[in-house]
Amino acid sequence: LYKQGSRDGLALAAKTTDAVIGSEILKAPGVLYETEKLNFLADVYPSIKMFQLSPKLPYKTIDALKKAKGLRGGGTSAKGSLALSSAVMFEILGLDGKVITGYQGKKNLLMAMARGEADFMVTSDDTAMRDEKDDYIVNLFTVGDKRSPVIPHAPSLSELGVKIPKELAAAHNFIITGGIAVVMPPGVPLERVEQVRKLFQGLNNNTELQGAMIKLTGAWRTFVPGKELQQDMAVIKADKELAAKLDAIFKKFSAVR
Repeated sequence: LYKQGSRDGLALAAKTTDAVIGSEILKAPGVLYETEKLNFLADVYPSIKMFQLSPKLPYKTIDALKKAKGLRGGGTSAKGSLALSSAVMFEILGLDGKVITGYQGKKNLLMAMARGEADFMVTSDDTAMRDEKDDYIVNLFTVGDKRSPVIPHAPSLSELGVKIPKELAAAHNFIITGGIAVVMPPGVPLERVEQVRKLFQGLNNNTELQGAMIKLTGAWRTFVPGKELQQDMAVIKADKELAAKLDAIFKKFSAVR
């Protein structure tokens, strides 16, 4: 799409937002694009990142977690979003422990948490309500400044009074990014981009769509406007040292399963 997609406004792509920005910043193999040059149309499924605990863990507050020794954050692939998010939360909260990577997919990591073999992970809230109901995890808080529409009882990190250090702001913005971004390639005329952005925003008032999404996912999530999402991506990209910071944090807390 980035290099060969048509510039007439008829070529679209949808991909998880954290994968779009993360693949570039973390220099994933084969990724040859600049995120901020894509034309973002909307985030059609904005997610909230949850800090989830193992139900076997006796600690249920941030203060208790800070006193714990040898906590095990969970991840799948090394430097994947799960592992990086756990590492960044270790750093932000000042927790003691390591991020254990190597779990074969999120489902296996979830089962490890249910058994008490891993202590926490940071992941999107789309399945969080069901997983908590099944006693696989405990949703402790969201890692940003908003509550989840499907887990309304879990407070946000900002509500709990946690201040993000300035030097970790970009890393924090990186791990709270989530959703499904719909994009056009670079070079599409601005008037066409704005036209399609307005179409997506108009869908926010479509009651039939809202009902279908509630039935499917348990909640309606208002689309994030394309212009706002574009700005969010630019803010993350503005920190030229972010990749190095994330690498240093990951190395500090990384362990091999």
